[in-house]
Amino acid sequence: MVAAARRRARELGLEESDELGFDVQDAAGLTLADSSVDGVLWRWGVMLVPDPEAAAAEVGRVLRRGSRAAVAVWADPAANDWLTAAGRSALELGLLERPAPDEPGPFRLSDEGRLQAALEAGGLAVDAVEDVPLTWRSRSLGEWWDVIRDTSRMLTQLLEAVGPDDRERIRVGAERRLVHYLQPDGSLAVPSVARVALASRPQ
Repeated sequence: MVAAARRRARELGLEESDELGFDVQDAAGLTLADSSVDGVLWRWGVMLVPDPEAAAAEVGRVLRRGSRAAVAVWADPAANDWLTAAGRSALELGLLERPAPDEPGPFRLSDEGRLQAALEAGGLAVDAVEDVPLTWRSRSLGEWWDVIRDTSRMLTQLLEAVGPDDRERIRVGAERRLVHYLQPDGSLAVPSVARVALASRPQ
């Protein structure tokens, strides 16, 4: 992701400087100074952190007083078929166990109130929480499969552990769950829902 960000910056004619930089950080142990950040945009990451409350506390620490953070997670798994189709296929085939509710993963904070609770436990004031409808698009089912394999660590590990026949069974079962989202041109358009919180460091 950092490499992609640097590449995009170069495409826009931007150079790294004191005001623009890219780095890999531990979300629960940022190296940024206290009160050094004007705003935080955190998309689909907090639910993957082992200690989301500690990560939220770090966001509050680096934010300047009164500054805001926008934090996005995935909402109900049933509303995000593009992300769940492969896992549901593997569960149905008996090749995967359902993850524990508090295990880091895409839907760890999807239950109503969980995101707000995690942010408030980290000392942030939550100003609003809203479910935002999205449409996940790909040019084909094949492209979706390539993306989801790269996106999901759980799926990547599972596919490495099973044989080629089971890999194909997982893929076929997953695609069967998405086929009704196919468009006339063969592309895929899957409705999706994110949950977005607007939070701030208390004055």
